[in-house]
Formats: sequence, C-alpha cells, structure tokens
Amino acid sequence: MTRPRVTRLLAAAGFLSASFLLSTGQLAAQPRPALTLPMPGIETFHPVTTTVALGSNAAPESMPALKKAGFDVVVVIREDREEGYDRQQSERAAVDAGLRFIAIPFVRTSPDPAAVRKFLEVIAKSENRYAYVYCHTGQRVATMWLIKRVRQDGWTLERAMAEAESLGLTRPELKQFATEFLAGTRR
Repeated sequence: MTRPRVTRLLAAAGFLSASFLLSTGQLAAQPRPALTLPMPGIETFHPVTTTVALGSNAAPESMPALKKAGFDVVVVIREDREEGYDRQQSERAAVDAGLRFIAIPFVRTSPDPAAVRKFLEVIAKSENRYAYVYCHTGQRVATMWLIKRVRQDGWTLERAMAEAESLGLTRPELKQFATEFLAGTRR
C-alpha cells in the first residue's frame, strides 16, 4: 500500500473516530495539542497541566499565538493601573484573536481574598479549561495557582509551595498571604 493511501485511510479512520467521540461527548475530554514553547511575546511561560499555562505578561501581539496553541481564554491577574499595562488594548487583542478575556485584578501589596475566590471559581469552569493565566512577572499567578492546587486539587501546602517556587514565587508576603488564606485567617 502506498504512503498517500495509508495517510488517507488513517485520516478517514481518525475522522470516523472523532465523529464517534463527538457524538458520545467524549471528544471534549481529550486534551488538545497545546502549550508549545517558546511562546512569542511572553517572557516566562510554564505549562502546569496539559491545558493550562501560567506566566508573565502576554503582549498583545502574543494573543494569536496563544489561540493557535489551543487556548480559549486568557485570565489576567494584573491591576488596571499597573505601569506598562493597558487592559483595553490587551482585551481587544485577545478578543480579536478569538480568545475570551477575564480580568481578576490582584493587588501585589495588599492582596484581596475576594480575587482568589473569583480565580478559583473561574479556573474551575469547564469552559475555561484551556487557559493561559498571567500577571506582570508570574509571582501573583504562582500564588493563585498554589492556592488552587491545595483547594481544588487536594495537594498538600508543602507540595503546592514547592511547585509555586519552581514557577518563580519568591516574594515572602505572597507566600504568607497564600498560607494564611489556606489556613482560613485571610478571608
């Protein structure tokens, strides 16, 4: 059998398999090929699951690459008034690329537990499964992810903290905030 014919047969089998999975609702559960590196316009990019990546600021010109990589949504943890951040421009670029844009401002100097609760709600929704989550440097995102790992994934604080530190979390005040939030003293 020639290679082009094998390719056509495999493609047909794949189409039939995909059609069956789609009709049974199982296709949606399959992870997409995503999370390619390097990601243009993003300084730090850390895939943390097969469908979620965390990192630093996504420049407006990086939005088409995020969409092409398989993401459906960008979740931004930056404050609207941060120097060098234009929320409207970022949102417009995301929407123009076909991405949903969710902003959850998280103040570096005085984190608000309400922002964490909102993040946990957003990241738990199935329509936000393919997400790129970012802040300016990745510190606040790593803090949010640490809390998510403990609250939603059942990780120990020690394991989640080690992952967050590997993602770049170094700020003692953010580590303390996460620890206090998880202990119930920061609500």
